[in-house]
Amino acid sequence: MNDSSSIQESNEFDISNLSTLVSKTDLQGTILEANDAFVAASGYSREELIGQPHNIIRHPDVPKEVFADMWHTLQQGNPWVQTVKNRRKNGQYYWVESHVTPILQKNQIVGFLSVRRPISNEQKQHAALLYQQIRNRKRSLKNGIVMNFRERFCVFHRIHPINLMVSTIALLGVLMTLIQAQILTLPVPVAGLLAAALFLYALAGRKYAFNRLGKAKVLIDKMRQSDFTGNLPFYGNHSLSRLVSAVKMMQVQLGAEVEKSIADLNRSTRLKSALDSASAKVMMIDPKGSILYCNDELKAFFESHQAALVQSCPLFDMHNLIQQPLHEIFPLASFENLNEATTTQENIANLHIVFKIKPVLNQHQQRIGTVIEWNDITQEHKIENNLKATLAMAAQGHTALKIETRELSGFYLDTSQNINALLTEINQIIESMVLVMTRLATGDLKGRIDQDLQGALAAMKGSTNVSLDNLCTIVFYIKQAVDSVNTSVNESAKASHDLSERTQQAAATLQQINATMQEVHSQQTQNTHELIEISQLSEQTITENRRAKSSLDKTVTAIDEIRSTSEKIASIISLIDGISFQTNLLALNAAVEAARAGEHGRGFAVVAGEVRSLAQKSAEAAKEIKDLIDESVQKVHEGVEQVQQTDQAFETVNHSVVKIGKALKHIEHSIQDQQEAISNTASAIGHLDQNIQSNATLVEQTSAAAQSLKEQAELLARETNKFSIDERKTEQLVQNFSEIGGIRMNDLRQSMRIWRANAQSFLNGVNVPIEQDKLTDSARSDLGQALTQMQQHNPQIQHLKEFTRTQHLHQQQHQLVKNVLELMHGSSEDLEHLKDKDYLMDQLVVISDQLDESLRSLDLALFEQNSSGKADDSPYLLAYG
Repeated sequence: MNDSSSIQESNEFDISNLSTLVSKTDLQGTILEANDAFVAASGYSREELIGQPHNIIRHPDVPKEVFADMWHTLQQGNPWVQTVKNRRKNGQYYWVESHVTPILQKNQIVGFLSVRRPISNEQKQHAALLYQQIRNRKRSLKNGIVMNFRERFCVFHRIHPINLMVSTIALLGVLMTLIQAQILTLPVPVAGLLAAALFLYALAGRKYAFNRLGKAKVLIDKMRQSDFTGNLPFYGNHSLSRLVSAVKMMQVQLGAEVEKSIADLNRSTRLKSALDSASAKVMMIDPKGSILYCNDELKAFFESHQAALVQSCPLFDMHNLIQQPLHEIFPLASFENLNEATTTQENIANLHIVFKIKPVLNQHQQRIGTVIEWNDITQEHKIENNLKATLAMAAQGHTALKIETRELSGFYLDTSQNINALLTEINQIIESMVLVMTRLATGDLKGRIDQDLQGALAAMKGSTNVSLDNLCTIVFYIKQAVDSVNTSVNESAKASHDLSERTQQAAATLQQINATMQEVHSQQTQNTHELIEISQLSEQTITENRRAKSSLDKTVTAIDEIRSTSEKIASIISLIDGISFQTNLLALNAAVEAARAGEHGRGFAVVAGEVRSLAQKSAEAAKEIKDLIDESVQKVHEGVEQVQQTDQAFETVNHSVVKIGKALKHIEHSIQDQQEAISNTASAIGHLDQNIQSNATLVEQTSAAAQSLKEQAELLARETNKFSIDERKTEQLVQNFSEIGGIRMNDLRQSMRIWRANAQSFLNGVNVPIEQDKLTDSARSDLGQALTQMQQHNPQIQHLKEFTRTQHLHQQQHQLVKNVLELMHGSSEDLEHLKDKDYLMDQLVVISDQLDESLRSLDLALFEQNSSGKADDSPYLLAYG
């Protein structure tokens, strides 16, 4: 690629719209300073440039001889001017005319200053051609000057032209003197030509000197007009060249200083414009402590409080502040020391002002002024006190308070109104909560928190509503249990009453039997003493024996009735024992449900405990009665055997009486046997009578216990009737048509609702006991394990659309929790992320409600499938309970 085409390539960066490029380096070429234009042209940041060698922008197209000449010239203390091609950070390039001069301090070179300006396309072409010629060693540079024949051999570059002029004039005088003294003889034409040549040479030296001085004057005149773009020849080794070089160096340095001054002025103008437009109240003080500047915001502040400031500070004059001593106008302790950066608060003219004082230092760390920011916190102080008092009362429970906003404006008015809105919202939430709790205190469990809440308040709402749902479930179960207990108790009381009457009848019958037996015993005793009269009384004996046999038949019948009655009593006692066992189980279930409800179920736990205690006592009493009845039945069996033996004896007596004539000698033995049998029978009947009396006592106790249990059941019914619940909604909550694999659907739904409340609380920062791995992993959660267990128990259940929907919603539920956790762990709690979190939490509630309804639909679908008669031949055969 040739140089001309290189100029035209699109990779060139246009710097024509930039101002002068200025940089400063140390003796090694390390960049110390760079103005904004230089930074913009280089493509680097200021931080990337400072401290780096200047060749960071060197372009490889520039021959190394150019930079070698530059450094040689600068190290000799001379300026250097030449066209240079520089490289940007991104690989682009730009052309500049570089003016470089040494920086002197105490006649010592301490660094180098470079000023660069854009050039024309023609200059770029000439520079590219020059670079090619230098590479080909056809041209060379010296002190930045392109060397040619004239520059190489011009004697005026090496000897001061004035010295040459004087020497020429002196030589001409000497020559004329020698000619006149005829010491030297020259032809007149030759002498004339020599004199003319010397004269013309003197004129050339004069022109050379005046040309350079004239160009230096033009350059100085242009500098006086703030034009630092001119150039002049300064090549040479004499004082005139050094003078011109000094002018050139002055031009470069003044140009850089002017550029810096213009940049500083622009920066100051921008700062002043920014300060005048700023909302902060700013004042600038000079090193002597006088007011140098007040921005528009501070002036407006002074104007709005002028009357109060004049009254508090008599020397205050709104229109005559500049150049006035600050401490005299405002005699405040904060203004006594302006040399240190401080932040103080003062009360002036009943205004609370925070002063931020910061000294302004130059590069030598000398204070050249002070900036004071006046921050009026009067409204802030007022709202702070008001807010502190209001929030203190709100912390004590007075959330209906409001911050007074009549004298506030702007930010403080908006802040106060927002706080008032917040207090109003919190008060409405508390009122809703109090209303729900008040209805709960009166037994109304229908109340719910229906407001749309977020964050911890949403967790409170969810936990409260779930607790009320669970409490309704417990009350519903207790009411069902009370109805069942009432029915059982009424039946038990009726059975106890019947048993008591039958026991009394049995006791009366036994008394009659006992009297009969006593009479028989008396007759047999008389027969023993009247053996002699046996023959005469045989007929009477036969009659009496028949009567006795009839009585024995009645006795057998009565004993059979007693045995039947005892067996019925035992059956009733078993019923009572079963009722007591069921009552105990119901009380235990009620206690468990009350324990799940926490503090809200404590009262129900006490009632359930009392019912359980009564059930246990009834069970113990029933057991004792049953034992006694069993013993009575045993005794009755023994009595039956004795009566049967007696009946057999009477049969023998009758047979003997018939044969009395033939076997009279056996009468005595027979009568003795009869007496012994009757004695045994009487003794057995006596024991049976005692047992029946004991049974009567136990029956009375059982009746009393049944009556007490009935009263307790009625008391429990009255207490539970104090609670009002939404029967239809509660029935939906406790709906349980099916059970599969030992899993009850209503228990599963209740567990899921409790999990949702705990998850809401945990995700909103409430420290609740919950296993975090079960939050995001649907398979490890209780519901996930239950669904897996159901599927393992019957794999065909997965074909039900209700089961598929339940699984899908369950996975969505845990994915939402996972998304919330990722949002919490991966970002700060700013407003946008909180909004995203609230949206996800709302979706979690919606999905959880849909999941609860899906579980209910699954339960109903299983029940309907079983009821339709398909259970016998369907692959979805389930166990229902």
